[in-house]
Amino acid sequence: MNNPPDTKRFLNFPLPMLADTITTPDAALSEIACFAIVEYAKHCRPDDPTEALIQAAYVKSQRPGELLPVAVERVMCREDIDELAATVPEYFGGTGDGSAFIDNATESINMDGITLDADEAESLLRWVSVCRSASYFNRVVNNHEGIERSHARTWKRCKKHASQFGPMVWCSVPADFAFEVIDGKKDLAMFRAVAACRSIIGRHRYTGTTKAMIRCRMIGAKSQAAADALCKTSDTIRDEFDRLGRRRQFDNLLTDAACRGFITKVGMARRIYLSTTATSPDELAKMVVEAKRRRRYLEAEKQARRAMTK
Repeated sequence: MNNPPDTKRFLNFPLPMLADTITTPDAALSEIACFAIVEYAKHCRPDDPTEALIQAAYVKSQRPGELLPVAVERVMCREDIDELAATVPEYFGGTGDGSAFIDNATESINMDGITLDADEAESLLRWVSVCRSASYFNRVVNNHEGIERSHARTWKRCKKHASQFGPMVWCSVPADFAFEVIDGKKDLAMFRAVAACRSIIGRHRYTGTTKAMIRCRMIGAKSQAAADALCKTSDTIRDEFDRLGRRRQFDNLLTDAACRGFITKVGMARRIYLSTTATSPDELAKMVVEAKRRRRYLEAEKQARRAMTK
């Protein structure tokens, strides 16, 4: 799949996963990568299973050392499909973009009447979807079953969390930065700060919040109640939560995130306003003031109409 050069890529994952980056950072970062790749794979799914079959045949014939998921390998071992993977390369010189392979494989599938049952089609489609998703993030997946299992475990845990504390909150972190953290196992505090702030901003141009809320989000809690519950489960999480309560360290972390271009922030009237669209604190402050002015005007207009109808 060709990636648009101007596309901004983000890893999206549930907020509760941040808590594990405090207690078990290596495993948690790996799980975040797995989850984000499998989730994005939903947007990379081919419409036609035949397309997935051709890609599997191409990999089997041109890259024989590449491991395929067990379910996909089982499909490729079918006599008619194994023959397809073996004979089509005779018409393909092994050069170019693979279009000749695709054309000849499509012709062979149609001529031989090769069909797939529902389970075979699903196995191939899931495999191709994950491959495309990983490619989108410039990653390579060597253990498809492993990341699928990791994704399933994460969903189960996050659903349990949501049943206790309400609807799921999602985080997003710029993919390039996220994988720098995942590969280097550093800048974890910044990673959590960016994820927390973006989880609060969501799809809004800007949003007003408090330091207490940002602090809760940075340990993977959507609210103070969730933060209190998390702190009771782990001394490590409680210590991190207490550390974030120190004003200087907390303010420096948010300022660093803003200086690196991850967010824009400004403090006004005992609230912190956050944005990912404003390019400077001045621009963000103007957005906030203009919105407040508009709300005041609309309220005055409502009161005037009420007075006229009495």
